[in-house]
Amino acid sequence: MASIEAGWRAYAKGDVEKADKLFAELVSESKQNPHPYVQRGLFQLRLDRFADADESFQSARQCNPKNAAPVFFQALAKELNGEAQAARDTVDELRALSPHHQGISSLELLRELRTGDPSQRLSKFGFGPPTKDDPKVSLLHRLSAGLGVGDPSWLPSDLTSSDYLLGPILIEIERKLHPLEVPKLEEHAPPLPEDLDSFKPEKRSFREEFSQLKNIYRAGPILKKGKSAFERSYDIQDREKQTATLKKAALYLRLARKINPYAFRVSYHLGETYIFLARNEPGTPYSRFRLLQAQGCFVESAQKEGINPYLLFYVAYIQHLLGRPKLAILYYREATKRFEKLPEAHYGEGQCELLLGNKQKAKELMLKAVNSDLALARERLDLFANLLAKHGIEHFDQPFPSYPEEPKDCPEDPTEPTETQEEPPQAPANH
Repeated sequence: MASIEAGWRAYAKGDVEKADKLFAELVSESKQNPHPYVQRGLFQLRLDRFADADESFQSARQCNPKNAAPVFFQALAKELNGEAQAARDTVDELRALSPHHQGISSLELLRELRTGDPSQRLSKFGFGPPTKDDPKVSLLHRLSAGLGVGDPSWLPSDLTSSDYLLGPILIEIERKLHPLEVPKLEEHAPPLPEDLDSFKPEKRSFREEFSQLKNIYRAGPILKKGKSAFERSYDIQDREKQTATLKKAALYLRLARKINPYAFRVSYHLGETYIFLARNEPGTPYSRFRLLQAQGCFVESAQKEGINPYLLFYVAYIQHLLGRPKLAILYYREATKRFEKLPEAHYGEGQCELLLGNKQKAKELMLKAVNSDLALARERLDLFANLLAKHGIEHFDQPFPSYPEEPKDCPEDPTEPTETQEEPPQAPANH
């Protein structure tokens, strides 16, 4: 028996043909009810069948002309189908029907992301640097607008909670930002063994452990200083001071590792520090040298202490930033297989799918991430807004990178690159 729930269950199981048939049966059985038409249109939006979705939402509007929901989704379908003027006209119809509809500002943001300069719109959402032109609105005006009786422009804009609109917004943001951050792609051998499930860390005998007691005692306080310096760097806003603190952390951690390579998570924490040191200016590639240092540290950590979801996430993130999306996806999936609640891993996997041209899969993964942690979406929008204010819209003209036609063989990455490497401080004589 056809039902809305059955249609969505079929879609969730990947049986698109069955779902399509069920939604078609629904609308044929209840021609005066707008709800099945809306659900069918949403299903068609999921499949990027924008023209079909447009027709479904139009049918829903005919059933109930005063219902704002199908008007909202029809405007979105027209926008995504490239019918810019028709989408604007439908937004005007939505505004006339429901002046305070929360989705209007997000629809206009999507339109400006696709075709114009969204600086002013992003500012109304609270993204980017504050501008002098921001209107000063009294509390009374804000309250009246919030009650639905005042001018909607008196209220700040809220980012939509609709997956159907938020997904395309995220795709547009990543199309602009990510080619700046990952400008080249490359093939490379996996840094970790292929069979991760059977991977076992190295073990030391009791005799070996006992012989290292002195070094364990000496390395402990130095490791603690390195971890503390790394943690302090989180709260430092000044970029130069933060970098200096991270370098200090790296020196302590390198020394602790030199004294006792088996100190608890010393290589792991050093890898984290190198990733933070790899960051350059926002919206630019990370330092390749620092990323390779970090990779070597995480491989060492895996060999000595085994594999955990966070280590896999970091390895994935490094492959991602090095322009190796296929490898990154492999490790992102391994991380979330072991620990599902890693929104950053889902978002990173979505970015990699987008790099590979899989827009629909990318959208699903990024939505899965931001539905768990909306801050991920806000951070990306804020970064884009700040770069837009600094450089202008022309800064984002860079096309998506592609793999070279004939990938060259890459040498194995060194466990610890030596080029321009800092020298660790000498161990204290009497610690």
